[in-house]
Amino acid sequence: MHHKNLSLISLFIAGFFLFGCSNKQENLKNKISTVEQQIFNDTTGAVVTQKAEKTIELYNQYIQNYPHDSLSAEYLYRAAQLSTAIGKYEEAIGFYDKLMSSFPQVSKAAEALFMKAFVYDNYLHRYDKAREYFTQFIQKYPNHDLRQDAEKSIQFLGKSNAEIIQLLQSNSNNAQEGKTQN
Repeated sequence: MHHKNLSLISLFIAGFFLFGCSNKQENLKNKISTVEQQIFNDTTGAVVTQKAEKTIELYNQYIQNYPHDSLSAEYLYRAAQLSTAIGKYEEAIGFYDKLMSSFPQVSKAAEALFMKAFVYDNYLHRYDKAREYFTQFIQKYPNHDLRQDAEKSIQFLGKSNAEIIQLLQSNSNNAQEGKTQN
């Protein structure tokens, strides 16, 4: 009889912890959802830096508490995007790296590698790093929808908008000449 009571108590305690943990997880998800709705200014549509930082903080809390949960991969990606939006580029790269190392099998891992290269190219102007990661993306994901974008990005690395326009016009003119000669 004593053994049966002990088993029931153990079962009750285990259930309490499971319910308590999932309840904490749900509360955190709800908190994140609420704060996410406040990231953008209602009038201008611009990112509100304080709200973005709070959201990133909550994403981090979720990721630390539930590192193997599939939602952590999504929150890592969102944290990287928000970090980029508020000018914290190195932090964004850190989130992309963590996503790729912790969740290499999810589709966002490919996008994370592309975006890492994009941040190096467009925001940090580290063209050597951008080339390295765009090339890595092309090799690792040869059939991905962003492959051509990665190839074009390599072609345009370090060029001004005027140089890119000139290059595109030159390519267009060469294509037109090729058609008229055939």
